[in-house]
Amino acid sequence: MGKSVILSILALGALTGWFFVHAKARRDRPLLVLTLVFDIVVGGLAAMATWFEASFELSMQEDGWAEWATVYAFSFAAALIVARLLRWRREPEASGWLAPLGVASVALFCVFVAGEEISWGQRLLAFQPPEIFLRENFQQELNVHNLLTKKTVAGFKLDSRFLVAVIAIFYGVIVPAMRRWVPLGPLRSTWAAVEPSWVLAPWFAAVAFVELSYPAELAGEACELVLGMLFLAAALLRTHWPTEPKAIPSRRSLVLLVAPLGLGVVTEPVVSRLVYGADEELVAQTQQELEQLREDLLAKGVVRRKLGKKRRVHKRIFTAVVAGYFDKDAELVFLEGAPSAASDAEGARRDRQGYFLDPWKNPYWILTSKKGRRGVLYSFGPNRRRDTKMPKRVPKQLEPAGDDILVRFRIEP
Repeated sequence: MGKSVILSILALGALTGWFFVHAKARRDRPLLVLTLVFDIVVGGLAAMATWFEASFELSMQEDGWAEWATVYAFSFAAALIVARLLRWRREPEASGWLAPLGVASVALFCVFVAGEEISWGQRLLAFQPPEIFLRENFQQELNVHNLLTKKTVAGFKLDSRFLVAVIAIFYGVIVPAMRRWVPLGPLRSTWAAVEPSWVLAPWFAAVAFVELSYPAELAGEACELVLGMLFLAAALLRTHWPTEPKAIPSRRSLVLLVAPLGLGVVTEPVVSRLVYGADEELVAQTQQELEQLREDLLAKGVVRRKLGKKRRVHKRIFTAVVAGYFDKDAELVFLEGAPSAASDAEGARRDRQGYFLDPWKNPYWILTSKKGRRGVLYSFGPNRRRDTKMPKRVPKQLEPAGDDILVRFRIEP
């Protein structure tokens, strides 16, 4: 079955389910409110991606409000599921061990996703991850999902966008469908315990559709936010164990559903100002390192012809070196004469500088255009996130935004 056929089925199913849920919700005011919450969130994200592209991309970047909201959504979902497990222990009518094991697995999944979203606190605490993540993770961060990028198992791509699509369809659509229509015998109670409410299926299908079609830059981040809210909504609609989910959310539940959005908006500036803060000494060090990197990378024999064949390159410097845009074995002043970690040479540096990380343990970046003849090197700065909108073509003057630290360069033909 081709990708276009799969996308058409998902789109048709999501649209049909959307009309069905809305028709059902008209007879149930609390459920209608829940439905409208997702209408507003999904519609708002779609509108931002369409008409306010710059704001959308800034919001979806790492450590932006959307990422924090995703963390809160999955964390709240995990907490509610654990609370439900504790209540189950006090219910004498509950029996068996498969059902609680299945529900516990959903809780662990939510905890895992919340941790992965913030790279298990790497940017927050500014620590250097183990070497395998610096070499194999294209974002050079402590998370597993980017470690799996461009890898396959039995022909199935392990990129996060495909994993999110599969999880959304399996958990949000297939599980409730099988529980209703497929004879499962002794597993029926287990599936009944873990399934989300059937009324959420259209949005789960919509998440999969957007992930597979990827209509906008950073659309996957928006999908992860909506998926987190769907897991939270599924937990809110399950108040008993292992009986049918209640489809009538309380007013308190609706407040808890939208709470991650508000907390995400608040957390972003709080973390930027109170946790990260300004550090004039490290800013000066970063500026000096970037200027040294500019001299090193533009030195004779370091730039490879491959860079001049590309109209645009926007990568972490370590990734650019690994990709062959620069000499892997060059002994740079920035590296105190030693080869970088991208080299197999003896004595290659394996520390922060060897992986081209800034003092906050985030990667230094390079952006070039016009076949490498104009570009910039930059760091995210103290707040550990990109504030500057990087253009398709590097202009003669590109001023950094926020606390980004940037140096310009030009490679003579």
